[in-house]
Amino acid sequence: MTTRTTRIAARYVTPALLVAVASTHLFVGQTQPMNPWVGGGFGMFASVDRRDLRAVRAEARIGSERVALDVDGWAQQSEDHAATIARIVALPSPGVLEDLEEQLRSARWTATGKLADEDAAPAQLGDMQISVWKTTYSDEGPSARPERIATHRGEAR
Repeated sequence: MTTRTTRIAARYVTPALLVAVASTHLFVGQTQPMNPWVGGGFGMFASVDRRDLRAVRAEARIGSERVALDVDGWAQQSEDHAATIARIVALPSPGVLEDLEEQLRSARWTATGKLADEDAAPAQLGDMQISVWKTTYSDEGPSARPERIATHRGEAR
């Protein structure tokens, strides 16, 4: 590159790239469940919010009882299920949570515990709530706590 081209790049391209990155981050922070940018500093690199520290929980009404669905067990049944959960914990959005609801409703669920009946048909899922959780740490002490970052509620069909 010539000296003139280098000066033009330093003067216009670099700031334009920085503005594009910051604008994209601000847009995603406003439209997706992501922490908005509140300034620079190294704190933004010190986050403990990782995919392996997130969890997907689903509850459904079966009869008159509200029960937890074994989402982790469901995810282990196939690579597609595992990929769905991985996609949700990476960037939970209303669309992917609705897709998960459809997939969970189409799965065969069997009631266990006090709802179990050996001769019963597969459980029919009523209203459903799907939540994505992350682990956060308090500034006041070394204690971890769950924080819900996304929720989807589906009506019985």
